Amino acid sequence: MTSTYSRIAWWSTILLSALFVLMPFHAFFVTVSAHFIGHKTLISAWKEIIIVLLSISALVYWFKNKSLYKFDAINTLALGIVGLSLLISIANLTHQGAFLVGLKTNIFPLLLFAIAQIFSSGFDNKKLRYLLFIPAAIVTVLAIIQPYVFHPSLLLRIGYGPEGASGTILAGQYIESAATTVRAFATLGGPNQLGTYLLIPALIAFGYFIFEKKWTYLCLATLFSLGVYVTYSRSALIGLIFGIAVLIALRLPSKLRLATFASLAVVLAGLLFLLLSPNQCTFVNALPKPLIHGSCDTGLLSGSDKQRVESQRRGVATITQQPFGYGLGSAGPASFYSAKPLITENWYLQLAIETGILGLLLYLAYFTLLGREYYQMRSRKGIEPIWPSAGLAILIAVGVASMFLHAPADSTLSIIGFSLLGIIKGRDK
Repeated sequence: MTSTYSRIAWWSTILLSALFVLMPFHAFFVTVSAHFIGHKTLISAWKEIIIVLLSISALVYWFKNKSLYKFDAINTLALGIVGLSLLISIANLTHQGAFLVGLKTNIFPLLLFAIAQIFSSGFDNKKLRYLLFIPAAIVTVLAIIQPYVFHPSLLLRIGYGPEGASGTILAGQYIESAATTVRAFATLGGPNQLGTYLLIPALIAFGYFIFEKKWTYLCLATLFSLGVYVTYSRSALIGLIFGIAVLIALRLPSKLRLATFASLAVVLAGLLFLLLSPNQCTFVNALPKPLIHGSCDTGLLSGSDKQRVESQRRGVATITQQPFGYGLGSAGPASFYSAKPLITENWYLQLAIETGILGLLLYLAYFTLLGREYYQMRSRKGIEPIWPSAGLAILIAVGVASMFLHAPADSTLSIIGFSLLGIIKGRDK
């Protein structure tokens, strides 16, 4: 019987490792395969099949040793989020397709968070670094050379879409204020998706450099940061800056650490005020040209920057109309499978629309407690402080980026991110 459980653990570790390695190439694989073979939905389902298999094996393995998954406040909140999301969705179910995509987007990451805790012992530091750094390095190099090697005309031939096409990745994505500047996306679904995904390896590499002072990790961190930059995703760049600041603060004396955290909170509040205030052009004009995605030529904000602000305001109005939520798939990318797509350009607004004000509060409590858990883990015996420190930095970086786009709605970020967060938490047994 013991050997049976050992094989379950071994195979589950292999499947979870496969998600780390393959997800950065998922969008490319699905796009090209669908173009030459067809059956895009069927091809895309490979990751969901793995998650279902992992769920079954995790449940079986947990029955053997229930100490592998503790029903503490964090995990209880995660279960509460799942239950509330399903109840609200059933009460408001209008479009089955949007609900199923919303289920995959919102619930599967929390499921992986639990699964990763159960099998966390199968991932030592060296293995985690390989699983995260090698695929990210390949993707980053492809992103850097994309403007020079992978011309949109080439991508059109292998399944990427032309301007105006729906349901596929655009072959050429440019900045409005600099029409010849290519926004790199490499093998992911878009520039923003690539930028937020690279936050994970970049901050882990920075964490290793700050803690171990090895220049190899600084070189890796610089490479991944360059990958973030060539996406020209301002949300990802802001998140990266905040994440690095958190890692530096964690190495400072306690008083300076608290002052740094307070300063970051003030800066973020000021940034949000500037973006939502009537004087947005003052802020936009101060940005480097490649980071301006709209126009202030007339003295008023226009283009995609204006659309982003209007989308967020529309999201707030939608929440006030039904503060108890509309159900999974009613907002965010999943809503494209419904009759009324609703993009809020803000993940928190998406959560409030889908799961109500109560659901948003549960999510915020979940991430707050998880961040506190990582902060406390740094000083516990037998736990290497690098990983909980990096986990906290990633939480804050992605959390900041999510204020300006639907970052965790991307499957690559959510699958890898929540799996990693679960592995880090699972070490605290």
